Amino acid sequence: YVPFNVTDKHYSSSLSDIVLNPLQQTGVDLWWLDWQQGEKGWMNNIPYTNPTFWLNHLFFTDPYYQDRRPIILHRWGGLGNHRYQVGFSGDVIPSWDTLSFQPRFTATAANVGYGYWSHDLGGHTEEPDPELYVRWVQWGTFSPMFRTHCTKNANNDRRLWTFPWIYQNNLARFTRLRQALMPYLYTAARYTYDSGLSIVLPLYYYYPEHNEAYSYSNQYYFGQNTFVSPITQPVNITTGLVHNWPIWFPSDYQWVNFFTSDLSSTSTMKSFTIDEMPVYAQVGSIIPLLPEPKSNRERIGRAQQIPQSLLLYTLIGGSSKGSGYVYDDDGSTIAYQDSSHLASAITRFYYTVSVNTLQFTIFPASGSFSTFPTSRTYEIQLRGIFPATNVLINNVNISFEPFNELINSQNSITNSYTYDGSTLSIIIYIRQAVSTLESVEIEVELSESITNLLLVRTPISFISLLNRCQSAKARLDYEWGIRTVYVDDYPLLLDAAATGLRITHRPSTAKRELKAFYNKRIPGACNELATKIDNIDPNIRNILLAQLQCNLFTKKKLNEIWNLKKSSRN
Repeated sequence: YVPFNVTDKHYSSSLSDIVLNPLQQTGVDLWWLDWQQGEKGWMNNIPYTNPTFWLNHLFFTDPYYQDRRPIILHRWGGLGNHRYQVGFSGDVIPSWDTLSFQPRFTATAANVGYGYWSHDLGGHTEEPDPELYVRWVQWGTFSPMFRTHCTKNANNDRRLWTFPWIYQNNLARFTRLRQALMPYLYTAARYTYDSGLSIVLPLYYYYPEHNEAYSYSNQYYFGQNTFVSPITQPVNITTGLVHNWPIWFPSDYQWVNFFTSDLSSTSTMKSFTIDEMPVYAQVGSIIPLLPEPKSNRERIGRAQQIPQSLLLYTLIGGSSKGSGYVYDDDGSTIAYQDSSHLASAITRFYYTVSVNTLQFTIFPASGSFSTFPTSRTYEIQLRGIFPATNVLINNVNISFEPFNELINSQNSITNSYTYDGSTLSIIIYIRQAVSTLESVEIEVELSESITNLLLVRTPISFISLLNRCQSAKARLDYEWGIRTVYVDDYPLLLDAAATGLRITHRPSTAKRELKAFYNKRIPGACNELATKIDNIDPNIRNILLAQLQCNLFTKKKLNEIWNLKKSSRN
């Protein structure tokens, strides 16, 4: 028996050299220092010391690492300890109150310089309610560290596929999104290193003179471009919505929903389904993401790789200009600490719109390092915009590729563009790798103005309402084997749910389809739900009517909100 005493230099060196370092040489990258730290034992005789702080210091400064980046997972050791560990917040009990506490707790840790809290997503001690787990994973996706964990118990599981199927797609979608966010997160981490400002920040860091920046304490900045307000309460069982969720939109920017392209500029109360989450970016933001891999096998280990391909997720939101950038370094050594940036690279992106021409520029990378890609491929998504009539890359025309044909062309090496009607997105594929040391100019000729009222002044965004229509259709389809409900009972809802597909197959019809969607199909679908389907469960009827926000789709309301006569001229 050798007593544990890391205040003894000989003991600490022996522990490192004889026990830990050989394990590190076999591939161990991270130590999770768990259990307790010995507050009543080996440090009692040393005044003004903290065992957690000392353990973090010893493990993080282990000479074994040499020029490689150390990393440990451990408890918070007090002021000054922010420089060492990724923290874990302990064995929390799953509850809505616990979830509600974590975003505020994590953001305000920035006040003591600590930006890397991690949490047991879903709680630790027992199985969470499935809806609670979905909301926890959503919050985890937009938190500093994403980590599920729980106590060892056969009845306590965090594997996504063990939860009811109606929640699995949501859990998988946000888990995959977390991986896709890696370039944005890594860029934000560099900004944190340079500025000392955490990835997750309270609003008052940017708006200290606004009372709302303090009172909306559940809302926080996530990187420099987005803010998040995680849902931390269950949906209303009579509507399937979280009603009147308060969101503060700082008035110096127009804000666009990350998922649905919904536009907002003033404080408001919004409603959200279990599939939706309040994440907003400044209009014109270009957010660097990882593109969808060609196979699930390629998902493994992506976070450790320097991206050879990027998805530039561009949230137009009616803005005539926008920008973004991505940071890269070797990902493993401490060369990033060179203040001259000789061991890192920054690539900037910018777009402008003049009349109906959009000019998108990928600038040459500033800086480089030995493993930085000499060339890259790109996927550029221009979200919330009508179709293009022509696209040029470096003054060379590229062909239009029907979206449905892309399924069979994953290995294509030809540059092309397409249109996704379900997200109103022009998607440009630069499959022929371009030099990272040269600029790339993309010119897009648009069929309609980016400020067309059908894009910027609808009662609820097309993407959001389309998704809700598809969910409503799926719920009614499920009723076939329970009650006598047939597709003949809701033809306009079926038409509404298929609007995105029709636009995808015939992009030139987008404007006409959107007018019919808002003026005819949604009001008609609401009427079907309210009066035409006799055998529907009244509870389901009320949920679907609430989720489609049918109260907004009367002629009077539509005229008040976006002036149909003026819209038809646009």
